[in-house]
Amino acid sequence: MYEFDSKVRYSELAEDKKLSPVSIINYFQDCCTFEAEEKGVGLKVLDKNHTAWMLINWHIKIDRRPDFNEKIHIKTWACNFRHFIGERNFTITSDDGELLIYSFSRWAYVDTEKGEPVKSIPKEELDAYGISEPLDAEFKKGKIKVPGEMTATDPIKVTAGNLDTNHHVNNGEYMELAMSAVSEYLINEEADSSVSLNDIAEIRAEYKLQSVLGDVIYPYVGMEDKIIYVVLKDDEGNSKLIVELTLSD
Repeated sequence: MYEFDSKVRYSELAEDKKLSPVSIINYFQDCCTFEAEEKGVGLKVLDKNHTAWMLINWHIKIDRRPDFNEKIHIKTWACNFRHFIGERNFTITSDDGELLIYSFSRWAYVDTEKGEPVKSIPKEELDAYGISEPLDAEFKKGKIKVPGEMTATDPIKVTAGNLDTNHHVNNGEYMELAMSAVSEYLINEEADSSVSLNDIAEIRAEYKLQSVLGDVIYPYVGMEDKIIYVVLKDDEGNSKLIVELTLSD
């Protein structure tokens, strides 16, 4: 288990002066990478072993997004390991202990030279993280089912600013691209003016394929009731990222 304190910065805000959905993802990523460093299995060890933890999917539930300058507490812990898969919970709480945001995620331990999962997670990693009780909450773990008809938005070319230390589009950057596609869709489709990305109550995402410098990503967006769907595809129509955004009532 690992935890740290922070304050919501101006650079992390959405238009409504609250922590943005992408900033939530960045806090979760920072928290688990901080844990890896503290427990001696961080970036240098992963580089030496030519391995990495790659996000498979997660389900994030948002009860309340914290306000600008609000003190927050971020926590993460591993709750299960099986073969090459690690499962992990995250929480963000307020200074007085209010549970604001919580998540379940799955990660694959990958050989970066072969580009495929290892047969089993090394004992060094398992011992470093340990296993704690999973969060007592309900999360969806099945595949996201997207609508049959979706609208294409403008293609996006991957630039250096989208990349992370693994030389592919970062998890948070992927979500930023998806959010941008949704914004374009809502404008072009002249959607109900009451629909707002500030009202996201749940985020589900499945990471399918990596994107590297120079790749062109083709976004598709659809909406059914209070759920917005986004699929980012490659030039052959293969899905790279699938996102489901559930809006609050």
